[in-house]
Amino acid sequence: MSAAQTTIRYVRTALFESVDAVRLDTFRRCFTLTFIVYMSASFMHAREWLTLRGFHCTGRTTNELIPDPFSLLSMNAVAGLAIVLFTSSLCVVIGLYTRLMTWIVLGCAVYVQGADLITAHTINKLYIVGFLLLALSPSPRVLVDERGKKKLLQSVWPIRVLQATLLIMYFTSGTSKLIHGEWLDHSDVLWTQVQGLDRTDLASWMLRNLPKSAWAVMMYTALAFEVCAPVLFGVRRLRPIAFLLGGGMHLMIALTMRNHFFFSIVVVAYYVLFMEMHTLVGSRRWLGRHLLPGFVRNFFRAHSNRQMSLSNAAPIELGNRKKRRFRRKRKRRSKGNPYLEKKPDGDDEKKRSRFN
Repeated sequence: MSAAQTTIRYVRTALFESVDAVRLDTFRRCFTLTFIVYMSASFMHAREWLTLRGFHCTGRTTNELIPDPFSLLSMNAVAGLAIVLFTSSLCVVIGLYTRLMTWIVLGCAVYVQGADLITAHTINKLYIVGFLLLALSPSPRVLVDERGKKKLLQSVWPIRVLQATLLIMYFTSGTSKLIHGEWLDHSDVLWTQVQGLDRTDLASWMLRNLPKSAWAVMMYTALAFEVCAPVLFGVRRLRPIAFLLGGGMHLMIALTMRNHFFFSIVVVAYYVLFMEMHTLVGSRRWLGRHLLPGFVRNFFRAHSNRQMSLSNAAPIELGNRKKRRFRRKRKRRSKGNPYLEKKPDGDDEKKRSRFN
């Protein structure tokens, strides 16, 4: 096999192989939960956010730098939007009509992005891209192994795109700080940024009590993590370091910058895509056993069984990969070999015709 064929085979396997559906399903639930938290805080100011009582820039007032906002709503329409948004989001979390509800949540995310572009941040775009990929992802298939156990298989390409989204976001953030920022020229950039309008009480205490050298250590650690994120997340053995550094960085952002809490939780939700499968399964079982009431656990179990039985793909019998490979090689070698080829019975005309 040539190098080009090996590369094509590797890329095809990395992008289109079938993997356990638990990973994407867990991300879908965590990602939607963060959207519910973000929208809950936003709807506390719905009158200024989505109605004419708030301030909304238009293309005329900004010299066409910002397009005109979507049609704004009345308070009754805002209440209807809230019902649709939170109901569909909860349905995605519990797994009811997942694809349809994901499209509805995507439509709500697009509307709130276009209704108030001034307050829309990077997190709004992350939700739009994330829900679009979840809505376009193929339906899982049922797999039946040799022992008769059923398992859902999912195409891996949505996971790869979402993983690449996180790595590109980290790497471009770090390189822009290196090339266009002042992070290499001054060691007090983080110290000055924390003193902004989003400063929390904890940030004020830290500014009063921590020396500037401590802020410099945190700044350069965060910069090194962002630049090296593709390597830290890409190498499986280095992922615990990535989880520790990334989780610590976003925890500090959430505790010291008031309005960046929502950005931190949605980015941390992407870490689910890099966790080991046994860790994901164990975490789901522990959460279901200790945090969910009994009737909720029974509902999820019944819905999972129903999803297994109503899958649109036929069950796939999957045996040992090495055994299948050995059978194929033996079958190819047996053609034309009188010692390995099965001899037909001379009295049976059907067998003779089949082998001749």
